[in-house]
Amino acid sequence: AELVAITAASVHAADPDALVLNGGTKPLDTETGPWVPWWTEFLQLGGAEGLDRFQVHEGVGSGAPVEWTLDAWLPLLEEHAPSLADSVWIGEMGPVDWDGSTGVHGDLAGWTEEHLRASLDRVERACVCASNLLVQPEWEPVLEVIGEVNGR
Repeated sequence: AELVAITAASVHAADPDALVLNGGTKPLDTETGPWVPWWTEFLQLGGAEGLDRFQVHEGVGSGAPVEWTLDAWLPLLEEHAPSLADSVWIGEMGPVDWDGSTGVHGDLAGWTEEHLRASLDRVERACVCASNLLVQPEWEPVLEVIGEVNGR
């Protein structure tokens, strides 16, 4: 918590308009998954106090749609860092197999678009991390949804 607070103060001193986000998160697969105790303790110790936004990694490649990721994270944030529960960013999403069209759900682009669109009201910002997807036409609808989220 102290490291985050010192870092956030330094960032804001250098650029008062900068937003400080947490580092990458692993999707929380279950209430007892291996990352839940770490993030719970981080939040309980005040680690989120220096953050302006909380970002999560959406688990498309593992078969977890964005709403499952949010269902896992939002209760933790509401309990331990309520000021961040309304300012969640999806900091990364994309397939694990990297070919942009196959994976655990076949039409991965369509599946991602559907689940991201279903969660529009629950996130403040979203981005895609797999840059090779940007040149594949079947991913254009996903990028349009991301544009809708980010254009609000």
